[in-house]
Amino acid sequence: MQADKTYYRRLYSFRPGKSIRPEFLFTYTFPEILFEEYHGVKDLESGEPITADSVYRQYSTTKVAVCTGAMMLLERGKFLLNDPIYEYFPEWKDTMVAQPEEDGSYRVRPAKRPILIRDCFSMAMGIGYGGTDYTHQLRANVGEYTLQQEIKAMAEVPVAFDPGTHWLYGFGHELVAGLIEVVSGKGVGQFLKEELFEPLDMKNTGYHYFGDIRERMVTTYLLKEDGSREASP
Repeated sequence: MQADKTYYRRLYSFRPGKSIRPEFLFTYTFPEILFEEYHGVKDLESGEPITADSVYRQYSTTKVAVCTGAMMLLERGKFLLNDPIYEYFPEWKDTMVAQPEEDGSYRVRPAKRPILIRDCFSMAMGIGYGGTDYTHQLRANVGEYTLQQEIKAMAEVPVAFDPGTHWLYGFGHELVAGLIEVVSGKGVGQFLKEELFEPLDMKNTGYHYFGDIRERMVTTYLLKEDGSREASP
């Protein structure tokens, strides 16, 4: 064990500069933890150090949990990957495509085929995050709602290409999360808690604050143009 600690600390010493970023080294052979060590602070203002009880925002890694939960429902026969998404969200039956023209304008036309569930899993359904093209501009006008309300509203936004023809990181996994709610009859957060997080003893994982999670969260920061940092909400 001591040899392992010496090795990892030696390895850590080669990092450039002295870091205040939240960092941890964690090695285990299930179920035994072989080595565990933490560095940095959880908040720049307070200087409170990172510990084993610190909690991090998952951001896009929530997609791993969502897709895992959805595949559990697939195994139970709740849907098929080749099912059109409109069978679960009727608003998506007549999907339109915003096709760019040579003069810089867009022609909105019917999609060549419906969006399938597998297109949502593989990020090939045609609505992304951010950007300045026609599809993203319209998406920005949709606003913030519950997941089901957002899915219904987003059905009015023309997609960027015919389903299944390109890859675009974006709204597909929101549709997968909504599918979980439709076929399970539970909110996606509740479903993942009961079917995934609790069975795996992931006691600190969830979609909303609970218990003392808020106080244990590691602060995230936005890097501004002048090089300063601003705490994220």
